[in-house]
Amino acid sequence: MSQRFTTYPVLVFVIGCFILFDAHGLNGQDYEISSIPANGFSPDGSRLAKQAKSTWTALSPFAFKGMEAIANSDFTKINPDKVGPAYAASARILRYAEDLELLKEPCAVDYYHRGKEINKAFLQIANKMLMTSAGRKIKSNAESVFQNQTRNRLKRIEKVAKLIQKGSINEAQNEYDELLYDVDTYLVWLPLNYRQQVSEEYREPTRFLYRESQKLRKEQAKESLSKALQAVNPSVDSLLSDVDNALVSVKQSGRATVAEQEFSAPEAILEICKTWQKTHVKLIRSQAIASLLQNVPPTVPIRDLLGTKLGKNDFKNTIKALNSSMTESIPKLIKSDLKRPGASIDKDLYLKYLTCFAELKGQLPEELMEACERELTAFESSNGKLAKEISNYKKATNDLLLWKSRVSKSMAKSAGEYNSASAMALGKPDAKLVPAINQGFHRGIMLATQPQASDEPEDAPD
Repeated sequence: MSQRFTTYPVLVFVIGCFILFDAHGLNGQDYEISSIPANGFSPDGSRLAKQAKSTWTALSPFAFKGMEAIANSDFTKINPDKVGPAYAASARILRYAEDLELLKEPCAVDYYHRGKEINKAFLQIANKMLMTSAGRKIKSNAESVFQNQTRNRLKRIEKVAKLIQKGSINEAQNEYDELLYDVDTYLVWLPLNYRQQVSEEYREPTRFLYRESQKLRKEQAKESLSKALQAVNPSVDSLLSDVDNALVSVKQSGRATVAEQEFSAPEAILEICKTWQKTHVKLIRSQAIASLLQNVPPTVPIRDLLGTKLGKNDFKNTIKALNSSMTESIPKLIKSDLKRPGASIDKDLYLKYLTCFAELKGQLPEELMEACERELTAFESSNGKLAKEISNYKKATNDLLLWKSRVSKSMAKSAGEYNSASAMALGKPDAKLVPAINQGFHRGIMLATQPQASDEPEDAPD
């Protein structure tokens, strides 16, 4: 089992890093890019994850207390009667993690390692306590219980086998889990040969139970992940249809319908870009969910999720093709609006476009923003009156914007001149081992008044 967990795919934890857009949505909205549920795609996944979490939370204080007792060689504050049940409960976390892994739950890896560590801790506590007089007494009692319970164990494992034969896999698994818990409470105090005897008693029925429960969990995973894929629904074709329709209607009237609402061309571009971002995020989320299925085909074909307009059969190429299509279409929308017959090219329309792209700043690829800027520059030059107003505005604001830029750069530079906490802790006040921490507010220096600012200033931002 441990090998499966060490090779468990980690795509779901890192895929959110490889997206085109900023993690923050337009208008300050947050889109949880890699929000694959950590507590269950299916009802069973939710239940198992909650049980694993609550069990680990309940056991942790006792485990830390026991490890402290080992460090101090003082077990007077450790109740030996609690060690067996704690060890048995920690072994349960490992079984929860195994089922979670079969259900393709990302949190399985976390609970497996948590369970393994805490299980190991209780085994160490029991081994150390066996060196005490109280521990030796407990071992003697455990040996007696083991012998007295042999018949009962065999009877219970026979019941598990009968439940398997009836096809009651869930019921058999629950019965077997209870049996393991009861046995582990005293088995923790006993030598290896006792564990080997128990393993021999359980070998045949448990092998069949494991095989059948694996099949059941895999079918549950296929069903729940397929439902999750359908729920995400990137709607790529719907977005592309809106863009195609907008290109036609904007050229005719300067207006377009997006998501069944009518907008002016600048407003339509803003809505289209918002939808693009959401679609992009949904594609990545779908890719992450699909990766959990690995070689198990989902009940919904991947092609149905990706649509047909782009003609791609995988997520990576669909995302790439969608980005290319949108980068080409948005500037065309601007051009269609500004060159349509009877278009009113005035300051109000220009300001609408500026407002649109100010809101999209930092959310779109640089290549696209530059293409849109070229279209707006052509817009300016086509209207002499508008071009003059823009020129006058730049003259009036360039100096102010230049000073604001210099102050901001000064404050950023000042903030970076403080030694990092790590460097100071290592006794190297000049070493900047990690990004510097600005410890409080420091007034910015006007760079224009400093010798290093004597060079020609950069052009003020338009």
